Amino acid sequence: YQKISDLKNKNNDLKLVLSIGGYNAGSSDFRSLVSTKRSRKMFAVQTVSFLRHHNFDGLDIDWEYPTASDKQKFVKLVW
Repeated sequence: YQKISDLKNKNNDLKLVLSIGGYNAGSSDFRSLVSTKRSRKMFAVQTVSFLRHHNFDGLDIDWEYPTASDKQKFVKLVW
């Protein structure tokens, strides 16, 4: 991480995006993350704090194969 962060310090146009999830991550953790208003808010607050502290420019959430119900709750998370 430090080498990437150093590159960003040398080039302000470089964007550093944290990616979570992916093909092997499954859905259970994401499902619990979006399940309630409280868990969505807590995730958002903690994630923004983490991203700012570590100088990230964004977050990529790669949730593979959510159910229809999961999709509706995911929209509530990102909206």
